[in-house]
Amino acid sequence: MLHAQITRTYRREKTMEPFSSGQTIQPAAPSFKDRRGWLVAFGVIEILIACFFLLMVVMMTVVVPSMPMPPGQPGMPKGLFALIGFLFYGPFAAVYLTVGIGSIRARNWARIAMIVLSSIWLAFGVLGTLSVAFLLPMILKQQQATMGQNGATLPEGFQGIMTTVMVTTQVIFMVLVPLIFLLFYASKNVKATCLAAGAQRSGVQGFGVPAIAGPVIPTVPSATLPVPASTTLSANQPATRQVPVPVIILAIWYAFSALSTLAAAALIPMTIVFGFVVHGVGARLISLILGTLSGYCAWGLFKLRIEGWWTTIGFLVFSTVSGLVTMFRLDMHSYMDEIYRTMGISPPAFDIFKTNPGFMTFAMGLGMLFAVGLLVLLVYSKRYFPRAGEV
Repeated sequence: MLHAQITRTYRREKTMEPFSSGQTIQPAAPSFKDRRGWLVAFGVIEILIACFFLLMVVMMTVVVPSMPMPPGQPGMPKGLFALIGFLFYGPFAAVYLTVGIGSIRARNWARIAMIVLSSIWLAFGVLGTLSVAFLLPMILKQQQATMGQNGATLPEGFQGIMTTVMVTTQVIFMVLVPLIFLLFYASKNVKATCLAAGAQRSGVQGFGVPAIAGPVIPTVPSATLPVPASTTLSANQPATRQVPVPVIILAIWYAFSALSTLAAAALIPMTIVFGFVVHGVGARLISLILGTLSGYCAWGLFKLRIEGWWTTIGFLVFSTVSGLVTMFRLDMHSYMDEIYRTMGISPPAFDIFKTNPGFMTFAMGLGMLFAVGLLVLLVYSKRYFPRAGEV
C-alpha cells in the first residue's frame, strides 16, 4: 500500500512541468527557530557540571581522608571515601559529560535525557529548598544557645542573613537552574532542531520533520521511487513503541533506588521494615529482596509492561505504609545513633531529631509529599502501557 501511494504521488508530479537535470531548487526555510547555538551553549554548561562532579570525586578521594578526625573518634576504613565518591559522584559526572556532548551535537536522545535529569533535579531541589528553609533557623538557634552557654554569641542579625543567603542559593541552583534546563529542552524549537539535525545526518527530509536551511540541492528527472522491502510492515509485525519521558523518569528513579538499596546492604548490615530494626544476614537479605524488586520495577516500566506498572504501584504502597509505621513507632534518635555505631562512627553532638521534635513532623510531611507525587506520576503514566492482551 505504501508503495502504491508513493507511486501515485510521483505520477501526479510527472503531470507538472518537469525541471531539467541542470536546474536546482532551494530548500524551504525552516518552520522553526534553529537552536543549535543554544544547544552548544547548554552542552558546554553540562560538561562544566560534569567537571564539578569529577572535582568532588577528587575531594572525596584525596582531601576528605586527610582531614583531622575529632578526638576519640575511630578512623574510617581506608578507601571508603574514595568508594563513596566514585559510586555517588562518578555516575553523575559520566551522565552530564555524555549528555553535554550529545547536546553540542544536537542529538535528540540528549534532549530527552536532559528533560528527565532536569525534572528529577527540580523535584529534589524543591524538597531540598523547603528543608533548608525549615531546618536552618533551628540549627542556627541551637548553635546560638550552645555558644551562649560558653559566653559567646552570634553577631546580631546573623541568623536572618545566613538563612536568606542559603535559601537564595538553594533556590538559584536547585530550582531555577533545573527549571531553565527543563523549559529549554522541552521547547518545540529545540525538539524540531534536534529532529531536523537527525534527519540531515540520516539523509532524510520530510516525513514529519521540518525542513532546515541547507545548501542548494541539484535535481534529477522524475523517476519511480523504489520502496525497500524493510519499509513494508507486516500485518503481524508490532509497531515499535517509544518510551515516554514520564516513564523514563520513573524507571530512572527505581533504578537509582535499586542501586542505593544494594549499596546500603553492602555497607550497612542493618535495615528497617514497618518499624522493626533488622541486623546482620537478615538485614542484607531483606535489602537484597527490596533492591531486586526496585530493579524489576525499573525494568518493567522501561519495557512498558503493564505487570511492571502494577508491581510498581504495589511496591510504592508497601514502602509508603512501612515508612509511616516506622515514623510513628520508632525513636529516630536511637535509630540514627545505632546506624553510626554500626558504621564505626561516633554519633554527632547535634541531633536534629532530639533537639527539634518538630523535625519529625516535617520529615513525614516531605516523605508523604514525595510519595503522593510519585503516585500521581505513576497513575498519569498508565496511559502509555498497553492493556492486557494487547500487542
